[in-house]
Amino acid sequence: MVGTDGRRQDPARRVPDREILVRLRREIAIRDGSRAAFAEEPLRTGCTPLDERLPQGGLARRALHEVAGPAATGFAVALAVRALAGGGWCVWCTPDARARERGDPYPPGLAALGLDHRRLLLVRCPDRRSLLWAMEEALRCPAVACVLGDGEGVDLRASRRLQLAAERGGGLGLLLGTGMPDPAPLAAATRLRVDPFFLPGKRAFLVDLWRVRGGAPWNGVVAWDGRTLSFALAAGLRDRTDATDRAAAG
Repeated sequence: MVGTDGRRQDPARRVPDREILVRLRREIAIRDGSRAAFAEEPLRTGCTPLDERLPQGGLARRALHEVAGPAATGFAVALAVRALAGGGWCVWCTPDARARERGDPYPPGLAALGLDHRRLLLVRCPDRRSLLWAMEEALRCPAVACVLGDGEGVDLRASRRLQLAAERGGGLGLLLGTGMPDPAPLAAATRLRVDPFFLPGKRAFLVDLWRVRGGAPWNGVVAWDGRTLSFALAAGLRDRTDATDRAAAG
């Protein structure tokens, strides 16, 4: 984990508190050189059929989004790469217990997706309350383009606080879940389930946009291009949602 001075912290100092995180927000803003909020245009995935199903032609900024399923982490990291294209920082908040069990995010894996580790700050949190608070603080910071955090146990009230923080800071909030999406209500603009999909030589995902505020559901296979840092509908595979729509209409 990286401290506010840019050096690796001693394990004994990994417990976040208000002073450390407030300093972290200030340090991010200083390094970024500006406290101006990010542009209002949506975050386009690059996959036109998916973007067309989203109300703004992409994922809304200043908003919270849920990404759940077995391949949620890889898909969310790719979204973070897209978000960082306009500058800023990515803050990743993880439960300390899970980090001890599984380790921190694997740097070569992040690099393979195109994530610049120099723009990434990892925050280990001792408990659920600290994790939600850390996400909220990071989302409020105008220099943060994207915040990733474990979404397990996040209820409607907590998600509303995260949404309000994202509206204030201007970045993208991504709630991660590795299991089945919980149908309980959340204050999330979009809710996606993402599964791995095998395509030789490609990093592909089966994406189910099962809930979207002001848009339409979508289901299809997308592939991540590590050169263009963009998603595209997997070659040779139809947009499953459009195929279903045509069958229903016929």
